[in-house]
Amino acid sequence: MTGSSKSNLILLTFLAALALGCAGYAGAATPVESSLVDTFAAGRWRIEVRFCDPTTNIYSMYPQFDLQDSTVTTQGRSDMWADYMHRSPLYLFTAIDDEGASVRHFCMRGDPEVRDSARYYKVEVATDRDGAAFNPAADDSVRIVDETIRPFPVGGSLFEHMAAFQRPENVPLIGNGVLFLGYYCRVTPYLEVKDAMLQIIESTP
Repeated sequence: MTGSSKSNLILLTFLAALALGCAGYAGAATPVESSLVDTFAAGRWRIEVRFCDPTTNIYSMYPQFDLQDSTVTTQGRSDMWADYMHRSPLYLFTAIDDEGASVRHFCMRGDPEVRDSARYYKVEVATDRDGAAFNPAADDSVRIVDETIRPFPVGGSLFEHMAAFQRPENVPLIGNGVLFLGYYCRVTPYLEVKDAMLQIIESTP
């Protein structure tokens, strides 16, 4: 098999995996869910990282985003995807100090005010309030943040921790470009997100 044929096969496998993953959520407006993807220590902080996978959570905003629905055009899905990514949380880094007395949240999320750049993310810095944990998926009108940092120096619309890229056959796509909803998109490696976020966390007093 040639290199080109192998790349095409990997791409088809990725699209099939994405369609299969999305099909289970089709038509169902589900709440935003996240999964723990990393834990590590950084100075005085213990960090827990959660990922809100757009390939399953997009249905909370767009129930009609169904890759198997022939009535929805590719451009229509692309517009839904772009709008969702610009308005939703992606990675949540929770920093807990050595004594467990201080908890701070650093949420990488889309910035709806930025529409002309691949780097359309911002970071919201927040603390738990009145005994309630910070909810990154809460509506803008009720989500309270201490600081907003923009722009976040990482871009892209596809990310390593999306379910499709966790399949062994799709790991080679991480860091490379794939054709997705009519556009070539690079799959952003998690390490790029982690390094950029660590710079923000380590500068926190």
